[in-house]
Amino acid sequence: MNFFYGVFRLFLRTYEWARGWRHHPLSSSPPERLLSMITSRARGRLGAYFRAIYLFAAAVLKFRERLLFDRVNFSAMLRPPVNSAMLRGLAQWQQAVLEMRPAVPKAHLNIHVADAHGAQLDRLVSTLLLSDAIGNISFFLDEHAASAARTSASTVREESRAVAPFDLNADVAVDVRELSSDRLAQVFSASIGFDGNVNTYLKVVHQGAVVVALSLPESDDGFCDAALGEWRDVLEAFEAPIADVSFVILNAVSSAVSLGTSTKSAVSFARVAGLSFAEALRLAQQADVFVGELDAFGIAALCAHRPGVYLGDAVGIPVQADSQVFERKVFQRSVSAAQACGYLREILAYAANRPRKPVTVASPRPSLGSSAGRNEKYTLIIPTYNRPALLARLLGYLERQRAPFPILILDSSHSDALARNKESIGSVQLDVRHSTYDQSLDPYGKIKEGLGSVDTAYCSICADDDIVIVPAIERSVVELERRLDFSIAHGYYFNFIEQDAFDLSRVMYRGKSIEDSNPLARLRTLLAAYEAVFYGVFRTPVMRSAFQDVDKVGTVLGKELLTAALSIVAGKSARIPCFYYGRNTGESLSYSAWHPHQILAQNPELLFSEFPVFRSLLARAVRALNPGSTDENVEKTIDLIFLRYLEAFLRHDVLDLMLDMSMSGQQPGAIYTRVWDIFVRGGDAKRPLKPLLDNRGRFIPERFGNGRPRDYSHTARAWDGQERKYRLRYSFMFPGIQPKLFAGQEDLTSLLQTLNSY
Repeated sequence: MNFFYGVFRLFLRTYEWARGWRHHPLSSSPPERLLSMITSRARGRLGAYFRAIYLFAAAVLKFRERLLFDRVNFSAMLRPPVNSAMLRGLAQWQQAVLEMRPAVPKAHLNIHVADAHGAQLDRLVSTLLLSDAIGNISFFLDEHAASAARTSASTVREESRAVAPFDLNADVAVDVRELSSDRLAQVFSASIGFDGNVNTYLKVVHQGAVVVALSLPESDDGFCDAALGEWRDVLEAFEAPIADVSFVILNAVSSAVSLGTSTKSAVSFARVAGLSFAEALRLAQQADVFVGELDAFGIAALCAHRPGVYLGDAVGIPVQADSQVFERKVFQRSVSAAQACGYLREILAYAANRPRKPVTVASPRPSLGSSAGRNEKYTLIIPTYNRPALLARLLGYLERQRAPFPILILDSSHSDALARNKESIGSVQLDVRHSTYDQSLDPYGKIKEGLGSVDTAYCSICADDDIVIVPAIERSVVELERRLDFSIAHGYYFNFIEQDAFDLSRVMYRGKSIEDSNPLARLRTLLAAYEAVFYGVFRTPVMRSAFQDVDKVGTVLGKELLTAALSIVAGKSARIPCFYYGRNTGESLSYSAWHPHQILAQNPELLFSEFPVFRSLLARAVRALNPGSTDENVEKTIDLIFLRYLEAFLRHDVLDLMLDMSMSGQQPGAIYTRVWDIFVRGGDAKRPLKPLLDNRGRFIPERFGNGRPRDYSHTARAWDGQERKYRLRYSFMFPGIQPKLFAGQEDLTSLLQTLNSY
């Protein structure tokens, strides 16, 4: 094509020079300029030559267009009946289209309907409406129209490949491995707008219940009448291992079927309640558990990683290594309703930690002796102060993540912000308690008081402008239950800020677990390369003990180090290998004496004046672990450990800069800001921005490694349907310029999907 462009440019320039056309208003593209010139002269003396050139140039441009727009059009064949198996084939076809890497963001689908009179297209169109992978759809209802579309819509390469249209009616087994791909999430996209009625239905009809979505065998017309009788009998005798279980039948039932039921288990019909077929598909993804056919409902539930019993032909079934929450799935070719409910009983015992709980403000907590699952063992604590918008956003995120645990909000906001916070709490479907405090109470004092009302075995703190990853909390609780000598568990911490894009800048805390058996050795490990444990999952008694004497030190830095040191003295700290917590690096609340550099710039004496109290509290905690011990080296060891911590902040270049600025009369605020900008923030180097995935879907950072410093971009859809752009910094992908990626494609994909909910 470059050769043709060169010929066109040479011809055009020569003609302009010969004819004096330098001021002719031609377009900017060389081919278009040539065609414009030819058109204006086609009737002249050399018209025949110009017409020949015009035809040649038009053919070249058309050929070029078809080459560039390869993999745009995708064809499928459809014949009656349009039943549940065919709708599953529709999802599998879209998955195959995405695997072929369309050359455009959204593909063009051509569907040839073999029998237009016998094919009911309503459910097919409803399924397509959920897809975010389709640009437009053409239905061809006769052979002549399909043949004409084949020659007019397909590109040259598409024609040359002559791929047979996808047979939507073919009964192809579901490949379970492919359902973990993030591409299939586009086929059942949450951003299309069918969630409103589904969420209202779940809140109103099934408030606080564990919802089991049922997809029963259907007739070719889409009714489950024949299977309904057997399932009603089984549900009548079903004994759930947990309280408050509701069943929702997703399929349509005919008017001839009586909907009255005397079953002990609550049974309702989604379609009878007014939900459309597309909304029933979304309900399959929103429910806590799925039971039924591997039809369109089943694939939608699998894409959303719902646990449950999936009936039908499936290949690539993974070996279940454990019984983690929301990972239990049973795949069977065919079982009876009674056998399926037998599997369901086992799954419900594990899914009990994610019931949809009603809002409870300032109400007593359920006792630990109830039939609740792991969610009754953990509480999330959110301190907040005059940031109602950020609190509302965090609560909305936790609701979309279906947080299964109680949440305790410690609120010391002014009256206006307090009122807005109450509105936000009332609008989400979470188990929330809202405790208010005096506005003058400092954050550590507020947390100390709030811990008195936590009655679960484990708890953690999340700032109102940060993000905590819900599955990582669950993994941390499991780790603490498994390893009784550990007091804290948490994963990797990353920094983020929202500017032009959602910027992931660094993986800040990624150190190893602290597993020394000696408490002073653990303290040394913590402070030698300090990484805060403040936001980790704690055993509640350990956190209470750590905050008990927090008011005896005055600086924010002293309070943070004291609580961290007392926690690590009490027990070991586990680092879970997963992303756990996101720290917002945007403008936040200002505190004094919260960082060593700030104290050095303002009043260096503070670093040492309150240290005796700090040391005595730590020494008392160390000796409490060994009653009767009279080790005189405890205080001296703590002194040396603390000096080891300060070493990183007392570098000669830092102190020299402070001395120069102080001796020149600079104010403490200016000194601290200058030191912070140079030695802490440092500024991110400007690097080329490359897409995270190339046009073939390959993971670029994995291909090039750390040898090419660059940032990476990714575009996705946020929970509200809006486009969100991510920027993954080189320092995030390769922290410390390590030779290998810190996180692979699967982990990053999971993190970005989670952040889409924020």
